[in-house]
Amino acid sequence: MQEAAKKIWLFSYGADSPSINNTLWRSITNIEIDECYILTQRDLKYTLMHTTKRITVLRMQTVFRSMETRAGIKGSCVFGYEELSYGEDIWEHPGIKLMIEHMNNGSPLFEHWLRNGSLETNKRGLMSKFMALNNKKDMSKAQLFHYFQEYKLKTDSKILGMEQEYREMEAEIYRLRDINKDLRDENKLFREDNEMLRSVIERQTRR
Repeated sequence: MQEAAKKIWLFSYGADSPSINNTLWRSITNIEIDECYILTQRDLKYTLMHTTKRITVLRMQTVFRSMETRAGIKGSCVFGYEELSYGEDIWEHPGIKLMIEHMNNGSPLFEHWLRNGSLETNKRGLMSKFMALNNKKDMSKAQLFHYFQEYKLKTDSKILGMEQEYREMEAEIYRLRDINKDLRDENKLFREDNEMLRSVIERQTRR
């Protein structure tokens, strides 16, 4: 069964390859895009793009192969993902997570091109909802949703960490209690042996 046509695409490819940016894209295909985001890492590059029309997966795979032939771009898979990812499932992709981090840190490794507006003004942009804003009153509904979702994940993770730490401390307390009990038992036996030895010595002295 053929995959439904998509508008959101993520390419992962070698860091020594040319970047798949708007200029290179237009030189290879006539598929129109209105958003393009690029992240360069030590070993990999990621390009996230939004096409203005829905494109079939087969056609996009053909374009990707064409980029390898004409521009020397070599696709590279990420664990759990193919070199070409698409649709709404890409938001859990490690490359997207890295993009969000670099975008919000103002990293020079993160580049972007938007046909309309900017990262800050294009509220419908793919990355808009992930932008970290200091003033929550300026956030869109999507940004607020993402903010509270991330906050919940961090809080839940912190709680789990504290619970794990508590369990480890509790186990350590029980272990120390057992050690203390063993030492007390040993001390009791030592005192009994000491008393017995003292009695023997006293009896021999009296003789």
